[in-house]
Amino acid sequence: MKILGLVVSLLFSFSLLQAQPVAPVEWTFSAEKVADKEYDLVFTADIDPGWYIYSQKANEDGPIPTSFYYNADPGFQPVGIPTEEGDKKEGMDEMFGIHLIKYGEKAVFKQRVMLTDEIQEISGYLEFMCCNDKQCLPPKSVDFAFDFKK
Repeated sequence: MKILGLVVSLLFSFSLLQAQPVAPVEWTFSAEKVADKEYDLVFTADIDPGWYIYSQKANEDGPIPTSFYYNADPGFQPVGIPTEEGDKKEGMDEMFGIHLIKYGEKAVFKQRVMLTDEIQEISGYLEFMCCNDKQCLPPKSVDFAFDFKK
């Protein structure tokens, strides 16, 4: 009877593990002061081994590029476009059959902003897609907020 209980317990635990959603990318956010009223918004993706996210400069025939969307607020102004760095892989992608830029393990995107008013927060969301060599997950949106309260 104990063995039957153990088998049922193991099968139940295995089925719960199978039902867990795959989440190979973890995002963190921080703001770095560059000058008086000038900041770099830092978006960091920690990526599980074997998985990749894609550059902002992805080909329209390929995966969804990493993109940033800000809630409308006249209190700040982006300066240029976000930069990107990290474990960069560039070249022909087997899954999509096109030239791509993708990042594995870690990717860091930085957007410089100029604060034009007394602003308390910059918020919005980012969108990204991740793939490994066997599958791609649907695009995902992640909310972000940077706090500038004094």
